Amino acid sequence: MMGSGIPPGLPGPWLDAQKLAEFWGYVKWFMKYNMPAFMIVAAVFVVGMVIDMIVDIPLNAKREQERSHRHDDDDDLEVKYY
Repeated sequence: MMGSGIPPGLPGPWLDAQKLAEFWGYVKWFMKYNMPAFMIVAAVFVVGMVIDMIVDIPLNAKREQERSHRHDDDDDLEVKYY
């Protein structure tokens, strides 16, 4: 370990070029084989959320319309002439 800047008697660095290459090989393998499945799961989740939002729009409009019709009867003023 001469010239590496490590004092004599101390162990060398744990992360060397070979271990770093092995690590990136594992990362590449993980991304190559697992990311398509993750992307499919994420896409299904997003599609479900979009469908839920699309279904909620008419339901909320119907509820709001029913609520406004229900309150229209209460807003009438009774005028009595004497």
